[in-house]
Amino acid sequence: MLSRTLLCLTPAAALRAPTRLATSMSAAPYTLYDLPVSNNGARVRMLLYYKDVKDVEIVSPMELGGLRSEEYLKVNPQGKMPALACRDENELVPESDTIARFLGGKFDQGGAFSPPAGSIE
Repeated sequence: MLSRTLLCLTPAAALRAPTRLATSMSAAPYTLYDLPVSNNGARVRMLLYYKDVKDVEIVSPMELGGLRSEEYLKVNPQGKMPALACRDENELVPESDTIARFLGGKFDQGGAFSPPAGSIE
């Protein structure tokens, strides 16, 4: 299983890192479908790191045949990445901004990444 180690690798090193072939939903509570060179995915990986979210498996959409493959479209019908599959909640959170809001609301540790609602900041 990939872990926080992949979150900290440079893009070149991450591309050489061993990955698993995704054939079914992971045993990890969260599966992030992302590529190491994705800026939007980097935003999500950064939040996962700062929020200290453990047991996140990172899977490349290319392992499923690409963003437009039938298998990936089952994960995210929009064919976009990143996408976060939440096993315990049985839901999929697409798009980096939506994932960031989900993680911010779900995990308190790591501080807030946005001003409180109603503030002038």
